[in-house]
Amino acid sequence: IETDAPEGLVALRRGVKQPQNQRALDVLSDLDVQACSNLLLFDPDTRLAEVAHNVDFLECNARHTLNFCRVEAYGGTPLTNRLQGEGRLFGDYLGFDYLLREPRIELLWRICHLAFHDRNFPLDGLSNSLIGAAYRFHLAKRFWPSVGVEQLRPTLGDLLGRFARSQALHLRRALAFVERVALHDVDAALRHLAGQLA
Repeated sequence: IETDAPEGLVALRRGVKQPQNQRALDVLSDLDVQACSNLLLFDPDTRLAEVAHNVDFLECNARHTLNFCRVEAYGGTPLTNRLQGEGRLFGDYLGFDYLLREPRIELLWRICHLAFHDRNFPLDGLSNSLIGAAYRFHLAKRFWPSVGVEQLRPTLGDLLGRFARSQALHLRRALAFVERVALHDVDAALRHLAGQLA
């Protein structure tokens, strides 16, 4: 599940309808299978309403390990070719970058990339550590079932839920900020970012 926003599902050509995402997670929960997904909150044409929708989806599914990032441009893909044709692509095959269509989304991505980087992206960051903990719990539950392993479930569930809800909280704060800030006010953006990083 890379997006739950209807527009994003079309843009990313996922071939599923919106209710199918939630149904899939519900089925996995019923079967006690740990789901792990990376929501692509930002694609080249994302709008603020789509990000807000996906933040709601992330929070609603706090029991699962859902991280988030941006759609990346890779050499030779239709997306990269399109962005290049639109004059929005820069860099080269060693590291393409692009400008998001909406200036407020571009600002939101830059804030999120800096504010969430250490938490979400390094292998030893909090997000990946929690994903690993959930994976190890389910491995232990499957291959070495015991009362002791099962007693870890509430603590793990609490950690996953608190992490997802904190992700959603900080994303909503960033969304609210970019909706109201004057785009040329660099100082305000830096102050907001400093508050997010604090």
